[in-house]
Amino acid sequence: MSTIRAPYEFLSEENRSRWEGVLQPALMKIQKQVHPRQEIEEKAVAFLEELIFQLLAQICAAQVHTIADVEAHVQKNFTAPIDTWALTDAQLTMDKHKDKKKGVFMFPVEKIYQQLQKDVFEYKVELNVVQFIMAILDYISADILKLAGNFVKNTRKPAVYINITDIRVSMAADPALQALFQPLQGGHSLIKDAVVPYSQEETTAVVKDSSYTDYLRDLLEGEAQYIRFMSLILKLFKEPFQQKPALFPQTTIDTIFGNLTELHELAVQFQCSLEECIEMSAEADKDEERHPQAGFVFEDLAEQEEFSAYCTYASNYMLAVVKLEEMFEDQEVVEYLKAQQPPLFKEAVQYILPKSLLEPIYHCFHYFEVMTGLQRSTKSEDD
Repeated sequence: MSTIRAPYEFLSEENRSRWEGVLQPALMKIQKQVHPRQEIEEKAVAFLEELIFQLLAQICAAQVHTIADVEAHVQKNFTAPIDTWALTDAQLTMDKHKDKKKGVFMFPVEKIYQQLQKDVFEYKVELNVVQFIMAILDYISADILKLAGNFVKNTRKPAVYINITDIRVSMAADPALQALFQPLQGGHSLIKDAVVPYSQEETTAVVKDSSYTDYLRDLLEGEAQYIRFMSLILKLFKEPFQQKPALFPQTTIDTIFGNLTELHELAVQFQCSLEECIEMSAEADKDEERHPQAGFVFEDLAEQEEFSAYCTYASNYMLAVVKLEEMFEDQEVVEYLKAQQPPLFKEAVQYILPKSLLEPIYHCFHYFEVMTGLQRSTKSEDD
């Protein structure tokens, strides 16, 4: 990898006309993925675009030529655990792209690639390198927007709009994001200038009753995020364990991860059934005034006792925690985890994995909340 040069200024007076707004449509789509029932103000989208361009400039300044160069830069300059999660998620995205799945890249990668090659890179870079970079920035964007949306939910009602203040404050409260972006802000805290009174901004917020379609859209998009999260857990944590059976026999892996793979498959099946339900409704005769009836999807899975997999998983969780604690008493295991890539993998297993394994349990309770909303808003007695 070549020496680092001065970062390209994407939004300087000279370059702004070519770059401003390029990322914003994708950022708005990402926001809708992580918080479907919230909106984001235009100024907040523009601010986030500026942050993402700063990260892109940092990566390009390292004069990366290959995906391996990008990985090395991220491992060196991104803070933990963001480096680990971002690289893993980007690799999953690239794998999906290899399988010729459509819509895996949120950002307009080809347009960005052509413009980077013209304006920024002083050498030939392959398209897959830029695809990998933008997949990393996709993950960072989603992480920031998820934090900001959660901050809005927890601090004010109605929790409708995300603004610049929400992004600044929620990022400043996250040590990893603060450490990642503070050097790019000239050493200033992200919370600087974030003192806009909420009361003035909320006057434009309009509260709408959630419709059946709203709940169903939330359910589908939430399920997509859940599947993505479990894919990360399985790839990032379970696969390295499976590669060393001498240290991690199958009984140990089964105790730690339980039936997580089964829950992942169930979530994919559930998502497909919901999509089929929506498609069938869309194809129905307009005179019938049919709308999707998700209740039948829940009922079919319940009759087959598919959701009992969550009971099995939940009953195993404390055994998983105990097994992880016992595992770290074995020095050979500790040394193996220390030697793994990405850096700080041992710490990720020790501190992040136990919390991550709780996510399916939380998600199961989320199903009950969604069912209550669907039942309250449906127009069909059968549903």
